[in-house]
Amino acid sequence: MDLLQEFDKKDITYLVIVSPEYYFKTNSEILRIFCNTSHMFGIYVTLGKPYDVLMRQFYAEGIDVSKLFFIDAVSKKEEKPNNAIFVNGPSSLTELSISISQVIQMAPKENTFLFFDSISTLLLYNNADIIIKFIHFLTAKLSEWKLAGIFISLDIGEDKRVIIQISQFCGKMIKAGV
Repeated sequence: MDLLQEFDKKDITYLVIVSPEYYFKTNSEILRIFCNTSHMFGIYVTLGKPYDVLMRQFYAEGIDVSKLFFIDAVSKKEEKPNNAIFVNGPSSLTELSISISQVIQMAPKENTFLFFDSISTLLLYNNADIIIKFIHFLTAKLSEWKLAGIFISLDIGEDKRVIIQISQFCGKMIKAGV
């Protein structure tokens, strides 16, 4: 599958369902499309890996990490880097939504996208109905702000109802490596 053709619009929300074995490769390819090819500024919400680990991995993959700002719900760091903020964890949805809103307000008004990694991790820490409402809230805000959004979910058999519901809020659903 040619992901470059799949991400043909830069102002809608995408739901990307990816198999676990293609997870990092798919995320890297999507970021390369948005950061390197389209020269967009990305807000990367990480719920699974610390931002500094992701920075190193993405840099090694040739992704322009200067175009990324991280909201890290994994690390518990005292430091305050220029390209990341930290929230208490994947179950802190109010803090997460406030942080996303604040970073978006500081981001360039044009050519910005939100990369949400991942719905699957949210399901480990939160009730499915709460996640559906949270993602609906985020997709509505992205539409209001006229920003692109990429929501990643692993194809590992989590509540299919969640994916079906969330797909209704997104402009396009893409299955990668599934």
